[in-house]
Amino acid sequence: MRILGYIENKSCKITVFQLDHKLSIKFEDNLYEQTYKLRMSDEISGMKEISALVDEELIGKVMHRFMDMHKDLEDAKIRNIQMDAEDEFDEIL
Repeated sequence: MRILGYIENKSCKITVFQLDHKLSIKFEDNLYEQTYKLRMSDEISGMKEISALVDEELIGKVMHRFMDMHKDLEDAKIRNIQMDAEDEFDEIL
């Protein structure tokens, strides 16, 4: 797998990879990541096409999905991990 390049973005890190005849677009935000994989074709063969594909609407949806991922993980912690009394913070009035 090799890095084809990066797409500049303020919200998250976007890296494009190539492996054989597949392209991967990896979005990273703090603790979470999302990867989209595509087959290379006549329409999508490199960074130029991937850069056009990664528009503001896609980035907005990816960022919303990051928020959903965070909420899902926090909800799972609440459901499945019991905190001891010493792990909790004192209540401040």
